[in-house]
Amino acid sequence: MPSGGVYQWGYVKDGLGVSSYQPDDTADAMTTRADQALYRAKSEGRNRVHV
Repeated sequence: MPSGGVYQWGYVKDGLGVSSYQPDDTADAMTTRADQALYRAKSEGRNRVHV
């Protein structure tokens, strides 16, 4: 085991899309907004979060 007890194999790089609940929201509406935000994050590069 290395010093400090932590193995490092590599890095995880991700893009996230986030949506918050709006009054009178449906699950489909929230999912659509999160999906759109995810694709914006992916198109702009790695390690991004869009709301």
